[in-house]
Amino acid sequence: MKKESPSTQYWLVVGSPEHWQVAFENGNVWGLQAIKKRWWERITEGDGLVFYVTRPVGGAIGLGRVITKFKQDKPLWPVEIQKGEVLWPLRFEFDVEFCFPPAQWETSRLEIDSLKAIVQAGFQPLKDKGREVALQAFEQLTRPPVAEKANLTGLHEELKAKIAEMGRIQKFLAEVEYPMEATRLDVVWRRVEKSVPTYVFEIQVGGDIYHALAKLKHAYDLWNSRIFLVAGPGERSKADALLSGTFHEIRGRITFIEIEKMQELYSKKIAYRDLEENVGIL
Repeated sequence: MKKESPSTQYWLVVGSPEHWQVAFENGNVWGLQAIKKRWWERITEGDGLVFYVTRPVGGAIGLGRVITKFKQDKPLWPVEIQKGEVLWPLRFEFDVEFCFPPAQWETSRLEIDSLKAIVQAGFQPLKDKGREVALQAFEQLTRPPVAEKANLTGLHEELKAKIAEMGRIQKFLAEVEYPMEATRLDVVWRRVEKSVPTYVFEIQVGGDIYHALAKLKHAYDLWNSRIFLVAGPGERSKADALLSGTFHEIRGRITFIEIEKMQELYSKKIAYRDLEENVGIL
């Protein structure tokens, strides 16, 4: 999790498990009733969000950030479709910074006392105390030991550099930390200076695989890019579970590459380039 500004407004977003599933499966969209208009009008791009799922989960499951807000006149959630009317017309799109996979909500959710005391009021702004307690709870959950963090960071940076170098070998414009709206992509390959990314890579060596998949899905939605998740073999089952549910739209579009296989590909590509140089082809 990135260092947060003390002035950043956070909102408590409360919904049932079914409501959250639909929200995630439809591009990370949330809706508020008309009676919440005064809160909706105060929401701004970049505001933080704490995702809270009601019973039988009963706890906080993740963090996000507001991308944009809009009004909608088309039903989305099952009860809206059944009634043929929009019950939550005041909507906003959000990015996911961390979230437990749905299958883990009941076992992994965070029971934060300061949130349980106010959850009955539904969507609302968090006061400073509630905001800090929630952020600290998630930070402790996602923070690896110092030694492990250093190792993971080193591997992550190494892989970014290698994937970028491979892109340049293949005559692409390869960039690391490529900006995409309010976030950044690990590595992209573009064909020409003014083109959008043709290939997008997210590297998962620790942290939140949900966030990595969310960024790849957004890149695919924006640019129709070819998307790749580079991760250890232990992450495949987590990715498969999310791609069967929340991110089912990109299941047939994403390629999972194990870190070891990417390292092998890099070694062979460098060896092939060196061979071409030796024989004078390059």
